[in-house]
Amino acid sequence: MQPDIDFKRVRYAFIEKSSERNLEIFNIETIKVLDTVLHLYPEYESLTGLSSSRTQALLDRTRQLSLLVTTPFNLFSPVFNDIKSWEALVSNWPSDSVIAVKDKAPRHVGTAQSYQIRHANQLYLHLIREFAANYALAHVIFGMSRDVMTFLGNLSASNEIDLLSNIGPVPLFKWRMNAPRFWFDHSTEALTTAEIAYFIMQSSPPENKISNLSRKADWDAYSFKKAVVEDYMDALLAYGFRAATVSTIMRRTSTEVRNRFKNINGRSSTCGSKPQMLPWITAAAPNRLRATFFTYLYRNANTEGSRAYLPFLATLNLFTKMFGELEESLPTPKRFSADRAYNMLKMMASDSSMTVGACKRCGTEYLLSNSADKIELADNFSCSFCTQRRARRTKLPSASH
Repeated sequence: MQPDIDFKRVRYAFIEKSSERNLEIFNIETIKVLDTVLHLYPEYESLTGLSSSRTQALLDRTRQLSLLVTTPFNLFSPVFNDIKSWEALVSNWPSDSVIAVKDKAPRHVGTAQSYQIRHANQLYLHLIREFAANYALAHVIFGMSRDVMTFLGNLSASNEIDLLSNIGPVPLFKWRMNAPRFWFDHSTEALTTAEIAYFIMQSSPPENKISNLSRKADWDAYSFKKAVVEDYMDALLAYGFRAATVSTIMRRTSTEVRNRFKNINGRSSTCGSKPQMLPWITAAAPNRLRATFFTYLYRNANTEGSRAYLPFLATLNLFTKMFGELEESLPTPKRFSADRAYNMLKMMASDSSMTVGACKRCGTEYLLSNSADKIELADNFSCSFCTQRRARRTKLPSASH
């Protein structure tokens, strides 16, 4: 049973299939539009982070393009990530940031290309509004701060018209994953889902970085109405969250929860010892990446004063769309399960045995062990992607050979 199909009663947690499709179409069509525009007006390269050769490479490598556009993220981030610039754009105030962007655009753009850019800008704003109204992680999907997402998502029709008119033939977005490493791996068709997750975290605005967000996880369900409790409970169980834990945190009888689990999943709930978190994270680079990405999503979904249920479900939904159904094919000790995620968030909220540190090479934040058994220092930490890249460079033959 798919949670995002059967448990839409939990608002803001699950992405609609139609919204996913709209996002995929926008990503593909925008690359095509920019490919046309950049061929005629190379000046747009400094605005979009793309060149005609790069848009052509994106379109030519169909397997890599499919991998990119089917991830549930917008491949473009906003041209501005501060409220003041957007307010200035709507009101047509003189703003240094807006003027600087406009100055980079070509002075004269053909009617057809101007229309294409305006239409892409309009679709971009409509897509933002669609996600902002329906999903707790909309700002992460679009690579913008929560404040900017709220502002753009609440634009009136007249404000939208003013914004589109004032920006003219200038894209409201730019390529999101513009690190040299991305283009190198794309050119060799070596991109993976894990690496895309890495680039999404790396390109986040400061407001969305893990270390700048609250680590709290309030699982109290005492004040919820019965119908809300049951909606949350069914959705959690659909993701394989063990019945014993759900029974404890939601204060329901073990028999009731186990019966619900079996009805939803067609099997009995897992029993036995709870999966450990710290040894699992540090055992392998893929484990650390997945645990870090889950934490990144959860903390971004978690707002001040909210309970953990909605952020947790929204994170499970987006995480499984990215990596698959919680890796059900893997043996339990290796799997990143809902139980393991819950134990991780609970641990991070209550003690300091796990901390956050940035890779000393690329600056991307990761989860690090800070326990009595193992202490990892950020000053000495290099992420697996930087380590692999350095190893490849070391293996390259010298010019004298």
